[in-house]
Amino acid sequence: TISALSDPVIQMFNRAWNGLPMMEAITRSLAFLDPTNAEDRMFAAQLGAGMDDAIGHSIALLRYTGEATVNGRMQWLAAAVLRAGGLNFWTEAQKRASAWGWSAHMARERGKSWTQLDEAFRAALERYTIGEAEWDMIRSTEPVERGGAMFLKPGDLYANPALDGVTADALVTKLLALVTTEEKNSVIQASLRTRAATVSAGKRGTAPGEVWRSIMQFKQFPVEIMLRSLGRLMHDTGRPASAKLAYAMMFPALTLTGAVILQLKAIAQGRDPRPTDDPKFWMAAAAQGGGLGLFGDFLFTETGRFGRSFAETMGGPSVGLMGDLKDYVQGNLTGMVAGEDTNAGREAVQLVRRYPPCLLYTSR
Repeated sequence: TISALSDPVIQMFNRAWNGLPMMEAITRSLAFLDPTNAEDRMFAAQLGAGMDDAIGHSIALLRYTGEATVNGRMQWLAAAVLRAGGLNFWTEAQKRASAWGWSAHMARERGKSWTQLDEAFRAALERYTIGEAEWDMIRSTEPVERGGAMFLKPGDLYANPALDGVTADALVTKLLALVTTEEKNSVIQASLRTRAATVSAGKRGTAPGEVWRSIMQFKQFPVEIMLRSLGRLMHDTGRPASAKLAYAMMFPALTLTGAVILQLKAIAQGRDPRPTDDPKFWMAAAAQGGGLGLFGDFLFTETGRFGRSFAETMGGPSVGLMGDLKDYVQGNLTGMVAGEDTNAGREAVQLVRRYPPCLLYTSR
């Protein structure tokens, strides 16, 4: 969950890209972390938050693996561990904050005509085929009040007397598509495009395919960040230069966030914080902020945080397991032949602790 602390930063800059207030990402994310705030969570669901979570409770796992690799009881166990570790709760809070922000901003802007809207916000609407005519119909819908603020609920378009059922249905579909897609832009999850380019490229049941799938396992999260972020800057020509400049500042902001995450992880593991005057620290921070924290270790040593080489880490957890088993068997057999005392029992316990069935690779 510590690694996910960069989520609000990504959401802040996604808001800036779309012409929404940035700092609301922090305040609303914190508000939704309150476990007693059940009414706001229900209201956020009415705004369209978390619609894709219907796929299953293990949706947070898909952010990093890109696919559900277990079924039945093991799938339940993986989802339970995610909930116990707080990642599900954190992810859902970020999604609710995203949907909340879009609904509130539309209610604030409903008094403006299409040409009066902020250029970045107007470009965001156009990406979901919401033009001037659609905006006029949306803003004619009566907003609802909650906590002193006004909100436009997609479902309330059906109660708009100026809209017939077919028109209202089309507009609701567009608004929910906006909310759901921008959730994914704010809380990064592996898309079909990324899965097709990485894990899905390896054919199941074949030696080359399984090797490729092992290499790419757990690496879709940073790939998705780069595809979404750089893809926007390079290909979205409808955004004003000011929005692109603001969005480009996300990368140094993520580096600073990565630095905080590195220090928190060091403290959580009982180690002293890393020296910040070392350039390698900031390179590792940039890797951590972009979802490649494990590889930032190699900027400091020849092995990663679990004693593995760069090649073993690149090979994925399956290659890492085989390497650990080889070292365990080879090391203890060599010691027995040489007549030395072995620590086979203790090393076996450590090996089992490293690879329990429900261990989250992301927790490392």
